Amino acid sequence: MKYKKVSAIIRTHKLGEVESRLKAIGVKGMTMCQVLGFGEETETDFFNPNKLERHLKLEIWTTEEKAQQVANAIIETAHVGIVGDGLVSIAPVDEIFGIRTKQPATEAQV
Repeated sequence: MKYKKVSAIIRTHKLGEVESRLKAIGVKGMTMCQVLGFGEETETDFFNPNKLERHLKLEIWTTEEKAQQVANAIIETAHVGIVGDGLVSIAPVDEIFGIRTKQPATEAQV
């Protein structure tokens, strides 16, 4: 089985909608953390975190076949249409292991 990791940076207020949409397409779980950053059309000072934008970073491990569907769901749901909407990427994953079982993950676990 081949896997992919879908990573996304989204606006914090879009989390509920994105989470609901991902559950609706069968995503079983995700990792989320708050991040600070800057991007397009943002003046910033790395040494002044008060000038950095707050967003959420999502990471979802999924099958190669489902990765594009997951990415599209995030893009469609998180879209506002203005600077700061965020980014989505899809990256290859060589292997996934369950720490509890010490075994390679199965499709049912991802």
